This record gives sequence, structure tokens and C-alpha cells, in this order.
Amino acid sequence: MKALFEDLPAALPGVEVLLDAEAVEPFGSDHLGFRGMPGAIVRPHSTADVAALMALSSERGFAVVPRAAATNLCGSFVPRQDAVVVDMTAMDRIVSIDEETLQAVVEPGVINATLQEALAPYGLCWSPDPASRPISTIGGNISTNAGGPGCIKYGVTFHHVSSLEVVMPDGRVMELSEDASVDLLGVVIGSEGTLALVTGAVLHLRRIPSAAWTGLVSFARIEEATATVSSIIAERIGPCALELLDRRGVALIDRWHPSGYPTEPEALLFAEVDGEPDEVEAEAVRLLAVLRRADPGVRVARTPEERAELWAGRLGFAIAMTANGKRNFVNDVTVPRQRIPEIVDRVRQIAAHHDLDVPIVAHAGDGNVHPVIIYDDQERDAVFAGAFEMTDAALDLGGTITGEHGVGSDKLPHMARRFTAAEIASFRSIKRAFDPQGLLNPGVLLPPPTQDEPKDAVLEQLVAAALSNSAPVPDPARVGVDATIEIDEENLTVQSGAAALREDVRRMLKGRGLRCAAFEGSGTVGEAVQGPKQRRSVRSSLLAIEVEMDHGPVRFGSAAVKDVAGLDAKRLLAGSGGAPGTVLRAIFRVTPS
Repeated sequence: MKALFEDLPAALPGVEVLLDAEAVEPFGSDHLGFRGMPGAIVRPHSTADVAALMALSSERGFAVVPRAAATNLCGSFVPRQDAVVVDMTAMDRIVSIDEETLQAVVEPGVINATLQEALAPYGLCWSPDPASRPISTIGGNISTNAGGPGCIKYGVTFHHVSSLEVVMPDGRVMELSEDASVDLLGVVIGSEGTLALVTGAVLHLRRIPSAAWTGLVSFARIEEATATVSSIIAERIGPCALELLDRRGVALIDRWHPSGYPTEPEALLFAEVDGEPDEVEAEAVRLLAVLRRADPGVRVARTPEERAELWAGRLGFAIAMTANGKRNFVNDVTVPRQRIPEIVDRVRQIAAHHDLDVPIVAHAGDGNVHPVIIYDDQERDAVFAGAFEMTDAALDLGGTITGEHGVGSDKLPHMARRFTAAEIASFRSIKRAFDPQGLLNPGVLLPPPTQDEPKDAVLEQLVAAALSNSAPVPDPARVGVDATIEIDEENLTVQSGAAALREDVRRMLKGRGLRCAAFEGSGTVGEAVQGPKQRRSVRSSLLAIEVEMDHGPVRFGSAAVKDVAGLDAKRLLAGSGGAPGTVLRAIFRVTPS
């Protein structure tokens, strides 16, 4: 492979290139260890540098693997000797912060925490708050559609990106905007670096709430904790965090630093509300009443200092994992919230079978569960076997294979169980439209094709046309005959047949103290999904869509608020008219009114 890359410094003048094996080898590792030996490292400092690299890749046919902080937890890059790893860490400028428009322009190598520190003096923040924020980059957050504790109220990364500057696999530079008629932006977010390389981002900011209130409650059983979460939701309280921590997790934290948390209960629940002082005071009274029914000794934090002390242990969990001198594997699954006790029970059975140490943390408000496997190197085979079984268990319980970490290469074997052949075919068609040669981050996200996999020409043509700035005028909406409406108050979702009238859905939601802006106006739900008028409100609340397409019926997305498995193909169908197919049903996120 030396001949393939030895002239890279001359072919990319002014761009930093590493070819020496000793310098290259560290870039083959991620958080979990060594993934493969790259052929070369290219470290761009500008969009022009990235464009030159991608044009050369397209011309010569070598693969390009994006990498930044390498905090991913699912094998999101698989370097190989015939591939170049592009190290995005040098593109780390915060270009601008606009207090009036509440936007920031950043490069992809900016660390999340660095951005938050820069925004704090303005009284602003960027909502995505993954546990990795002290070390993960904005580009990485975009690549995986990162979430975090706050997404129960504020949403995931997708909701906080206005536009992206990207370099296509052929070297073209494009801007993808949330206002475009075909939502290429939405499908690139969470695509794990397989469609385009992000070189710049315009981010939506929000003002830091002026008040917050936190309660910590203890439970003898996990079931009691999830029942309390259900009670909070049933009371139409809008928390900004509902975090679950089991007893083994508390012990792990206390070995690192005394937390002050009770050590005997089976589970702890952190519940927080934020907003304006009057709003928080009212919400806190209602929340405290619910928490005291579960634990009269609830610990309360009202001031910033009290809240910092209360959260210190939970927020330090990631540090505690590494401070014990062992390795850790953070699994990531999502189940319907009421089934958290079942997934915890299954995880513990699997851990016992493989003799693994597995503390559990969870974003309990949205069913996103993280079994954390603490292990030594000699246990590695048992770790991966156990993690595989835990992901299968989530699917058995009606969940999904990843809520916020991504598919990467580690969860490729689960893709055929999570998706049908027709759905994977649609993902592959999107990949072909963006990257016809298949050179960008190969071996990630998409499993190898199977004999029964059909071809989806419709989405491929739609994306290709949008990428060439010649997207056709959408056909009239094509709507199925299903008019049923099902409201899941437990998970704050509504599932509606495409023929249901928006005013009927709106009325049913209002009767239960819920709302969703996607149902404003008149006409059917299918027309709202496929038409342009409701684009912004549909875009922000759509969780899943079922469509009859030429190559078969497909369902993109799920009822889970946090589900990053596969490409987010539903974004391409929303607002696209009837060209892709007939809309059958859709699932939306709802909020207390």
C-alpha cells in the first residue's frame, strides 16, 4: 500500500500528511481499542483541504475514514491499509456566536464542552449534552445524532442544527439547510460519516434557564422507579432530566469519589425541571408531590451550588468507569419506558451467565438504557457476547438497537433483525446517491447486501436530484385509507393513520392535555406529512413513517424518541409529496399542553 499513498504530500500540497507507521498507528484506535491500521493520516485545516482530499480519493479510488476525538462506542470507523484516515481535530474554530439570532458557526473539531464554555458568558448553550461532552466533538455529535439527559425536553442533535457545510465524496462543497425542499440535512445528521464530511455547522442555541430544581429519590426496586417516571409523565410535568442509576453504579462512583448517595437502595432517580423562576417553582411543587409518594426522604437541590453537588457523582460516572483501572464497554439500547425493568432484568441475567460486572445507567424518561460492562482484557470475548445478547434482548422487548451511540461496525449483525430487506435497500440507495463509489467510511452502518434485498430506485433518484439542485416538483400527496388514531400517553407519542383528519387528532390530544404542532390546520395527517406547509412542525416531531413504496412496504424510525439505527430516511419522505410512495401511518412525539 506504500505506493498508493507515498505521493500524498505532493498531491496535497500544504496539507498535513502522516505516513510513518509509528505516527499512523494510534489513529487506528477508538475508545474500545485497536480497530485497524490506516494507510495514511491526513489532517486538514480548512474545507479546501478536505475537498482536495476527497477529489483525490474519487480519482484514485481509495477509501476515506473520518476521525476526530474517537470517543465513539460502537466501532464507528474501521481503518484499513488501503484507506486514509482524515483527522478533523485541527478544524476546531468557533467562527461566530450571534446573540440575536441565537446561532453559532463552528468547525467540526470543536469540543462540545469548549463550545459550552464559550457560550456561557452570553447566557447561552447548545442543547445536546452527551456524557462525552468534555471530550467529544461537534462533528462527532452530528455524526451520531447525539442526545444526552436533556433530550427528553430539548430533543437530540437533529433539532439544533440549522445547516451544514459538507464535502461530498467527489470533492464538491455543498450547504445543506433545514429549509430545503428535500431534507438532505436530516439524513446526513446521524449518518456516521458515511454520506459526506462535515466541515462547518450553523447551530441553534438557546438561553440558559434562569432557574432549575432537582430531586433525588431512592427505590428498593427498579419497577418502583419506572412507575414514578410514569407518574411524572401522567401529571403532565415537563422534566428536563430523568436519570436512573443502579446500586452497582453508585458503588462504582463511590470507589472513585464519595458521592453522598444512599448505597442500599436498588435504584436512584434524578428528576429535574428548569425554566423561568415562577414556572420552575410551580413545576417543582407538583414534582415534589410525586417524588414524596415514592420516597418521603427525597433530597432536594434548589441553588446552583446544591444542584452541582447533587449531580457531581452522576456526571462523574464516566470518569469513575475509567478510574478503577479496567476497561469499559458502554452498551446503548432503547426500549419502551415501561419495559425498563424487563431490560434491566434481562441484562442482569446475561451478566450473570457471562460472569460480567455490569452497572446500569439510563435516561429513564425516554427508555434509553446503558448497561456498562467493566472488564479486563481476558474477558473481551465474554464482553462482546454479552453485549450482543443485551441488544437482542432490547429487540425482544419492542425496542431498538441504539438510542444515541450509533450502529458503527459492532452492531451490523443486528441490522437485519431491526430492519427488513426493503428498508435496508432504501438505506443503500441513499448511500449510492451520495457516494456512488462507496469510498466514505466503508464497513460502517450498512450490512453487506443479501440476495433477497430489492433495489430502491425511487429514493436514489430523489436524493440524486436534490444533490444536483434539480429536485422535481413533488407529486400530490398519496395517502392510505387508515384513519385510526392511537395515543400512547406512557411514551408521549401519537400514532395516526394517514387518512385521519388533523383536527380529530388535535381534539383527542387536547382532551388528554397533550399537543403537537404537526396537526395544526385542516386536511389529513398524510397530507401534513407529505406537503410543504407543515414542514417545520412535522420535521421537529416526526418519529416514524410507514410507506408503501415500489420495492415494498417500509417503516423508517420508531416510537422511540431516541433511535439512531440506520439512516434517517424518514426525513427524505417528509414534505416530498407522493413521489416516494403512499403514506400509510406516522408516529409523532407529543408534549404536555
